[in-house]
Amino acid sequence: MPEMVKLPLSEAVLRRAQAYAEHTKHTLEEVLLEWLDRASGEIPVSLLPDDDVLALSKAAIDDAQQEELSRLIFRNHEGLLDDAGKARLDELMIVYRHVMARKTEAIKIALERGLGPLLG
Repeated sequence: MPEMVKLPLSEAVLRRAQAYAEHTKHTLEEVLLEWLDRASGEIPVSLLPDDDVLALSKAAIDDAQQEELSRLIFRNHEGLLDDAGKARLDELMIVYRHVMARKTEAIKIALERGLGPLLG
């Protein structure tokens, strides 16, 4: 069950979060939770506990994103993407590269720590 935590926020953070919430039609709480979740995923891999390193070594983009990425790559290869499709392809490629870079780093760190199994 999620735990409730009170945090003091600077005026600047609060202003940005409120503006983002209005722009995306989300609540302030949803925006802050998303930001915290995203930031927690950016902890250097070398600082993660062994279980998290192993989990990250098996990371992949989710199935829906993989399917969309494959479709967009195919359509791009065929010259069928409009500007919106190209922008979405760029976004998904950024996500894919980020996940793969962290996965690669996790595998390296897992090997250095003598963790396993890494395959399977």
